[in-house]
Amino acid sequence: MKSVLLLLVFLFFSLGFASLDTDFANSAYLDNGKNFELFWTVHKEEKTISFAAKVKTLGWLGFGISAGTGNMVGSDVVMGWVKEGKGFLQDRYAEAKALPVLDNQQDYKLDDASEEGGYTILKFTRKYDTCDAKQDNQIKAGTVRVVYAFHADDPTSDSDFSKHTHRGSRSLLLLNVHTEKPEIPNDLQHFDILHNITVPSATTSYMCKPYVFPLFSEKRQIIKVEPIVTPGNEGYVHHTVVYGCKSTFNPNLTTVTGPCYDRINMPPDITSCAGQSSLWAWAVGAGPFFYPKHVGFAIGAGHGPRYVVMEVHYDNPSNTEGVADYSGLRFHHTAQTRMYDAGMIWAGWAPFDAMIIPPQQKEWISVGYCSGECTEAGFAQSTLPDKGINIIAILLHTHLQGVKIWTRHIRDGVELLEVARDDNYDFNFQEFQVLPEEVHVKPGDDLVQVCHYQTMDKTEPVVGGLGTPEEMCMAFIVYYPKVELTKCWSVNDVRLDLGNDPSNMSWTEDQVREYKDLLQNQTTIVAQCSNDESEPLPINVIPKPKIVTPLVTDHDPCLDSVAGFSRSSSLVSSSVVHNIVLVFLIFA
Repeated sequence: MKSVLLLLVFLFFSLGFASLDTDFANSAYLDNGKNFELFWTVHKEEKTISFAAKVKTLGWLGFGISAGTGNMVGSDVVMGWVKEGKGFLQDRYAEAKALPVLDNQQDYKLDDASEEGGYTILKFTRKYDTCDAKQDNQIKAGTVRVVYAFHADDPTSDSDFSKHTHRGSRSLLLLNVHTEKPEIPNDLQHFDILHNITVPSATTSYMCKPYVFPLFSEKRQIIKVEPIVTPGNEGYVHHTVVYGCKSTFNPNLTTVTGPCYDRINMPPDITSCAGQSSLWAWAVGAGPFFYPKHVGFAIGAGHGPRYVVMEVHYDNPSNTEGVADYSGLRFHHTAQTRMYDAGMIWAGWAPFDAMIIPPQQKEWISVGYCSGECTEAGFAQSTLPDKGINIIAILLHTHLQGVKIWTRHIRDGVELLEVARDDNYDFNFQEFQVLPEEVHVKPGDDLVQVCHYQTMDKTEPVVGGLGTPEEMCMAFIVYYPKVELTKCWSVNDVRLDLGNDPSNMSWTEDQVREYKDLLQNQTTIVAQCSNDESEPLPINVIPKPKIVTPLVTDHDPCLDSVAGFSRSSSLVSSSVVHNIVLVFLIFA
């Protein structure tokens, strides 16, 4: 009888934990020991997020939204516990490295609280923006750096907490994620493509190997892509890209492994495939990706590539030798095909050393273009009525000097809403942002990739390139329906106008100003597009896209709650607020 009771208790707790997985659309562990698991669901219409924290403690726990730094100071914190079956929750603000002060305005709502099997579970809800600017941090799209803490004991009173025994921070996407659990068909199968190599001892390495996709007699669609990283190698495997190769690829090369862009020792079929038609990209910190229920990536029965090259970027700053790696990707596929076939476009600044970022810069802006000339030609075969594409997700990518990155959308000189933005870019956390609304891009539209860099720690310029110490300004765009356009790059090559090798320049304030003026005043760019067979389209010098009408900001709803604010006020009117224009110097 005792064993039966224990089994029933175990099943009860297991069902309770399982309900968190089914009740919430997203989840992530905040610590390496998997003691603090966060669950959340976004409610777009209400502009709220429902959270659940499951923590291995019977004491208090804390969770917070930092001010973009991941530090405790400046964090908007919720602290809670369960005592004698009753749940408690407090909205606090961390002014210093001490117990956060209690907010004057309590903006977190406690939904449920329990203690189960040695865990404390708190469910709570808050708005994206509570309009409490002094003591709450707004939850925005892009990377959010959250903080957490917990202790084994409950507080002795509402204001007497023992100092945390565990604490930390982590980067997450809280808003641009799935709003409901993805549907999984009952015939789901998978195949893996995995490296089997020794990680090079060089600081930065790009290692490539060709693979053969399974041959299916029927059309299937990949609906989920999952990273597989060799345990212990999380610090080495920085990102992975899978490229589709030409139909004429030599099948005898599938045993070859080596540096991706070694044009002396690597066969041309491999080097020409790598860096061209991207099928998928994964970067450090990201989890599995699910295509939406009306979209999948087509393979089999003449769809998709037969041969692919997988490129893995290894980061080895300590030059460690002898590290075995078996990392790669798992592709989940189904025969229950969906309405649209997906594709991927690699857009932005071409990863060449024509990009130069001077040293000692607090704020430097680089801009890459997926030009209207490219989209006009590349979207010609679209099956949508107006021949455009719909963007469903985007991975914004830069390197160590990146601070912010965003994608602008221009149509006939008018700037539309941004596709995506990340104001807290984290090189060690790069995940696809699932857009809350699909973004429709018409033929002839320009996509403008903007990167904000900071080089105060550099005494020499940083140049563009593939290596970690170099810089990139790119976006991997997941869209439907599939078209021929796969790479859409640009270069502003004004380096020769400086009259010096950038590495030998002193980069005085005058020289930096001269270079910035050259970039801002340049009227043309060098644009390049590639199609699905990795054949480069002509490299054209074209006019730099112009923004005649910049983006207009939306009315701030929080202004309505400010004491004394009136829509008819002679001092501040909604029409004035609505027409504030964001002026970007890079397009001046």
